[in-house]
Amino acid sequence: MCYIPTIPLISSSIPKDYMNYFNFAIIGETFLYFLILQFLYFFLNLGNNTYKYTFFPKPVSISNIELSKIEQKCQELLTQKKVYLDENLDILNFSQQSGYSYKVISQYLNSEKKIRFDDLIADYRVNEAKIIMKTRPELNSMQVGFESGFNSTSSFYRLFKKKTGKSPDSYRKQLKK
Repeated sequence: MCYIPTIPLISSSIPKDYMNYFNFAIIGETFLYFLILQFLYFFLNLGNNTYKYTFFPKPVSISNIELSKIEQKCQELLTQKKVYLDENLDILNFSQQSGYSYKVISQYLNSEKKIRFDDLIADYRVNEAKIIMKTRPELNSMQVGFESGFNSTSSFYRLFKKKTGKSPDSYRKQLKK
């Protein structure tokens, strides 16, 4: 057993058997107190106001010239390159491909186009699914969903019905008429 030094004033009143536990409690309390202070200082920002933690990005000012460039790049990515067919596409991947920050892309879509990124991509994917249903009727609904960029059958059915008002199967039946 290793030797742990004791506090002389307290050790005389505490039996030797309990001294190791007592020292452990003092060290544990000190460590816990230190952790609480660190939490208050950094996470609640009680120390100073040099760190500001924000969950929402600050608005970025975009000039009219930049707006047209951003719109051209977004249209190119969506219509020519068809990046929405990638099932793992998110706003970070899209912004990297566009050459703009995700904050700029997000603000452009929200303020200028009045649409969220996820809704925009869902619109393009649903339109692609409609085209696939017309041009390749031999594919079943699950294959159409994956071909049009959805990463699951349930999200394909849910978003297709939300955007068109019909399930993929009923839409397909309507096409056959």
